[in-house]
Formats: sequence, structure tokens, C-alpha cells
Amino acid sequence: MSVQSINKSTFSLMPLHESAYALNIAFSGKDGSLLSTKAFTFIQDPSAKEGEIFDIFSQNGVCNKPLFTMNDVKGLKLAAAKLQLEKPQHPTVLVLDLKDSQKKYLDWDEISQHEAVVCDFFQTGKTDPCLSKHAQKITPLFQGAYPLDFVLCEGSLKKDLVHEFSDAQAQFFLSGSEGPISFCQCAEYFMNGFKFGHAVTGISADHYIMPITNKVFHPFQKSTVWYPALYKEIYSPEGEFANTLKPIFSISGLFDAKTKITQMSVELPI
Repeated sequence: MSVQSINKSTFSLMPLHESAYALNIAFSGKDGSLLSTKAFTFIQDPSAKEGEIFDIFSQNGVCNKPLFTMNDVKGLKLAAAKLQLEKPQHPTVLVLDLKDSQKKYLDWDEISQHEAVVCDFFQTGKTDPCLSKHAQKITPLFQGAYPLDFVLCEGSLKKDLVHEFSDAQAQFFLSGSEGPISFCQCAEYFMNGFKFGHAVTGISADHYIMPITNKVFHPFQKSTVWYPALYKEIYSPEGEFANTLKPIFSISGLFDAKTKITQMSVELPI
């Protein structure tokens, strides 16, 4: 099978029993024919606490370029203002999606080193040459009553996930226009599961969720994600991704025209 033969991937969640569900991925060609599949089994943690965790922003970057553009600062300001307005009494998370210098997820050392710099920045306010001059505008946004509690390292997660797929499947995820979007959605199923304590063997929250404050991460029964404007269509509460979650989770959400933030709440049914 050639790399070019994979044209699309589709996802589905399927209950297995009361404490497990499967993420099924189908890879198809241009003619819609099924070329290959991959499945992951998520084991559910029954100890999830009542309450909610807030994923307030998705920060993207490349390791050889300064992190935090003016658009990033604008998005973070909107998220910080929303925190001040809604005053949630729950932990907050920022998702950090860093690619390596080749704009892929193959250099684990480079990605992890830059993730450590960003985590240190949010902890101490200390800047680094890999951060842009705009980074200093971010520090005051998350001081006081609503600090950032955790960073979820999506780059490291994707680096590990790449090796779970065949060469052809991985190449599809890492190239073209359709593949990287599908890979982001693939990672989103794992990051969503982390917040509820759901894990695949060898892929669990403690490997990727880094504390910024003195709070200790534990799973909750509800997760709310604030997707910035870039993700309006991909993660619409009425969209394809949200619908694939419904066999396992309850979904609600809305689009805030003022902030351009798409809010999606995912909850374990009682």
C-alpha cells in the first residue's frame, strides 16, 4: 500500500462494557474503499470526582520559531477575560501543541525541551530565547484569582501516538492538508479521555499533564473546552467530532460571537 493511497480517516467510539470503550479509526482511499484500521481501548477510571475542569486555550507552535504570536496573545486575553467573567471554581488547563523543527512530531527531545521552557514560563514568568517578545504580555493574564493550573503537552502525546500507527497511517497524519487535521482530532480523543481518567495502556494523563500551580491533577466528571476561533468548524458542538463522542459522553456547547470562542462541554452520564 502506498502512502498516497490513504486519503481520509474516520473515527468512532464504541462502548465495550461498563468500564471500557474503543476508539476505532478507519483509513480509506480516494474512492472510499477501506484500506486499514486501528483501534484503541480506553479503560475508564471510576474515581472521577464531581466537578469540572476547564481547558481554556490551545497554543500551537514550532520549536525553531518564537512562541506566542500577537494572535496568540489576543486569544489568551479573550480566554482570561472569560475566566474573570465566569469565575469558575475549577482547575484550568492550557493545551500546548508543539511540532519539532521539521514541523512534524518526530524529535521527542526537541519537543519536550521546549515544552519544559513553556511550563517554566507559566510557573515563574521567566522568558527564554525560544519565546517571542509578546510572551511578557501573557504573564499578567493568569495571576491572581484565576491562575493557569496545568499544561497538557499535546506535542509529546502526538510524538508517542505516531509510533502506534503503521508507516502509511503515520505518514497520512503527518502530511498533506487533511492528515494533520485528522491527527489533531485523533489526539483530542486521548486528551478528552485524560480529563476523565480514561487511559490506553501506556498512554495516560500523568505522562502529559504538567502542573503549573501546586494543584494535583485528578479526573473530573465534566470537561469544558474553550476552542479559539481557528477551531470553530472542527470542534463545533453540532459537528462530526462532537457527534462521535455521544455514544459515551453527554455533549453541550455554544459559540460566543464576541470572543470567537467555541465552548464544548463533555460529561459522563450519571
